[in-house]
Amino acid sequence: MRGAKRAAERGNALLGIAMALIISAVVAAGYLVFFNNANNSAKNNDFMAQLAAVQTAVQSLYYGQSTYTGLDTATLADSGTLPEKMLSGSAIKHPFNADITVAPGGTNDTFVVTATNIPEASCTTLVTKDLGRSLVRLQTDVAGNAVNKRAMSPAEAQANCTDPGDGVITIIWEFY
Repeated sequence: MRGAKRAAERGNALLGIAMALIISAVVAAGYLVFFNNANNSAKNNDFMAQLAAVQTAVQSLYYGQSTYTGLDTATLADSGTLPEKMLSGSAIKHPFNADITVAPGGTNDTFVVTATNIPEASCTTLVTKDLGRSLVRLQTDVAGNAVNKRAMSPAEAQANCTDPGDGVITIIWEFY
């Protein structure tokens, strides 16, 4: 009788250990999901702050000028108007570890900001943000359809931020 009781107790101990391991795994998985979401949200917010910094820097450099002739990424990076954390030599980097380029628009009275290698999940968040009246055009490299308004609708963002190829998007903003 005693032997059967001890065997049952050992079985219960193993069951308890297994349950503790399962609960620990669920907690760890939940933490990783939460951490990943918080990290992406922080990168999205940081990106929007950097985009605003680029806009402000370009507009202050070309204040009083009728065109953005001569504007390029190296000129802006070397101007001293951007935060140091955005710069890598004469390149401008965003939080997703890729480049932001700046150039005059087609008629030189606007300027274009291009960000490469944006993850799909972040693309949707970034293109649905209303960037104000100075935004002329917004487009991604997926569908190639420019949206001539301040932000994309969620449906437009979904269509323009899904890349079955490599899962990263290039976003192009054109500002006055």
